Order: sequence, then structure tokens, then C-alpha cells
Amino acid sequence: MPEAPELPIDLRKFIARNIASLDQFAILLAMHADPVRWWTRELTAELVGLSPHDCEPMLLDLVGSGLAVVRQNNRHKLFRFAPQDPRSAQLVARLSQANREQQLIVAQQLGKQAIERIRREARRTFSGALTDDGKANSG
Repeated sequence: MPEAPELPIDLRKFIARNIASLDQFAILLAMHADPVRWWTRELTAELVGLSPHDCEPMLLDLVGSGLAVVRQNNRHKLFRFAPQDPRSAQLVARLSQANREQQLIVAQQLGKQAIERIRREARRTFSGALTDDGKANSG
């Protein structure tokens, strides 16, 4: 049976490092498509169907990843697509293209990454919960 197609390794690594969810990916693609626009958390909330409160951490993560910048006006934080380096800009452009041409493959990769993050968090959370003989750790 032939292997299922995958994204190139550099795009898979980019997703693993920078994109935490399908919603965050949708925000990144929208920002990339309109790079001069300043986005509020309310505007991104409308885009992905979440609350503004839920969107702000995703936007701040994009800032932390060097993919966006933030500024404060009187009432809102404003976010804009502004990769810190040309390589990141190129990877986002290629990922956007891949999403147009191979949406299912991109979605599968995002799903794999989400599952891996959950597994890592579970290992971290429960790493000290059991003793070597499988009994609950009391302290």
C-alpha cells in the first residue's frame, strides 16, 4: 500500500514549533493574506467563531513566535502579520499555498501535532504521579 502524502519536513517542523491549533492556523492565514491590516482579538474571534478572550492567547503566541507584532491603541491590542525573518515569511507563504492545494494533508498534520502536544502535556503532568512499582506517589 502506498504511503500517504506528507508535507515537506520544513513545513511540518514549522507547524510543530509555531501553530497550536486549527483556529490559530486560520488566524495566521488570514493575517498573511492581508499583511497590512491590524487585527483586534474581536475581529479574529469573528473569523474563527471563538470568544475574543480565547483568541488573544493565540495572537500573543504568534507574536512570541516572531510571526506577528502587537501594539496598543486607546482601547485595544492590535496585531499584524510581520515575520521577524524572511525564512518565516517564506514558510508561511508555502504553508498557505499547501493549504490551498492539499488542505486535507495540512489538516492531518495539524491534528497530529495537536495529539502530540496532548501526549507531551500528559507525560509532564503525570510523570511523578506513580512510583516505580505502579502505585500512586504519596508526595
